Amino acid sequence: MSVVNGNYKKFKLVPPDGGWAYVICFACILILAPTGGFRPSFSLMYHDLMEEIGMASTKIGFVAGCNVMALSLSGYLTSPLIKVMSVRQLAFLATALYNIGALLSAFTYSFTAFTICQSLLQNVGFGILYNLVFTCMKDYFSTKRLRAVSLIQTINAIASVCVPYVIKKATENYGTRGMLVFICGISMHAFIGVSFLQPVEWHAKKEEIVEEHSKEMKNESPKTEKHEDKTYTTGKGKESGKMQEGNQQSAFRIFWKSLIDVKVLKEFGLSRTCLGLSTVFVADFLYSLMLTKAFYAKGMSRENVTSFMTSIASGDLATRIAFTFFSERIKKLGSKQLFAVGSLLSFIARSGALLSNDKTYILVFLTITGIARSFGTTLIPVVIADAVVPEDYTAGLGITLLIIGALNLSVGPITGAIRDYTDSYELVLGFVCLLFLAVTVLFAVDIRSNKNRSKKE
Repeated sequence: MSVVNGNYKKFKLVPPDGGWAYVICFACILILAPTGGFRPSFSLMYHDLMEEIGMASTKIGFVAGCNVMALSLSGYLTSPLIKVMSVRQLAFLATALYNIGALLSAFTYSFTAFTICQSLLQNVGFGILYNLVFTCMKDYFSTKRLRAVSLIQTINAIASVCVPYVIKKATENYGTRGMLVFICGISMHAFIGVSFLQPVEWHAKKEEIVEEHSKEMKNESPKTEKHEDKTYTTGKGKESGKMQEGNQQSAFRIFWKSLIDVKVLKEFGLSRTCLGLSTVFVADFLYSLMLTKAFYAKGMSRENVTSFMTSIASGDLATRIAFTFFSERIKKLGSKQLFAVGSLLSFIARSGALLSNDKTYILVFLTITGIARSFGTTLIPVVIADAVVPEDYTAGLGITLLIIGALNLSVGPITGAIRDYTDSYELVLGFVCLLFLAVTVLFAVDIRSNKNRSKKE
């Protein structure tokens, strides 16, 4: 608050939505694309190495489960860790863990060593980086948030499309282990992105709060100013201020007190929104995991299956690009409403692809599936940002990742049991499709409840 010509003026810090925010967007692309871009090609990257080590299907499934849980737990731990470290420090640590795991994976000769490199190092690092990237997007963008998030995910999708070609060429030139070292060299470019990260307070804009001068305002202004400073203070700065006031606490105590954010857990973690986001993420993963096997079981050729998978990727990429260019118009529809539409579209398109035998119809339905997938993956960070207050965003995203891990451990074995008992991929995929329909209904109820609550208020 400041005094000008006897008049009191209050200001609040708001995301810059430009200037250095574009540099942060570029930095987040450099962090996410060289790391997350290779994740969809995990089986292609490590197929020969896992064959050399002698990993059977059971062990591969165990590693996949450990990877998901490591990512989920580290994503959840990002919120308490950011209380005792700055964003740049934590991002540097996470990037180091990811690249150490990636490099050591190229020199592993046992199942145990491979699991440690993947789960305890690489996926722990990526879980933290994933949370930090979208936390930075929340801090630096407000009105242009959807466009920034869409741009990052679009570049990541383009990187994923290019990865199989890179893996093929690198394997031909350097062999399997040499290819893994080469890819680690690419992922190390994330360190460049980390170097650009800066506290948002250095670049946040001051926005005047227009209010009439009153005694009540004078009494409340210090409290308001403190809340607004807290809103856009990230990382170590918040706790440093407390320590300067004489409230000395060890980093361990700060971390431990922040480990379980009961308020965010009650208000968001147990909400329909969080459950819906997590369910769609897990359902999409399970559907993608079994779809290829279902087509082969139907007697489809490798060429047909490749074209089917390409149609999904094409629809996904085209929609991400559309989100980037038309974000301002799309944002007016509401992130939660769009996510509900995407879930309904997922149910219709995936069910259609499952029930069709004509290859043309399957291609059409799978292209729509790719469009619907983009609604889910792109909008998750945006829906969370709209559902929680800014200072709770990192915790909200972390809780979502944790619930994703828990659902994967519970729903995954259920779908596997259904497949083993019925010997039918169609039945399993039908069950997964029903999850998308359930989320659509869940979000419709939530949207309706919020509208009724707003009318009463």
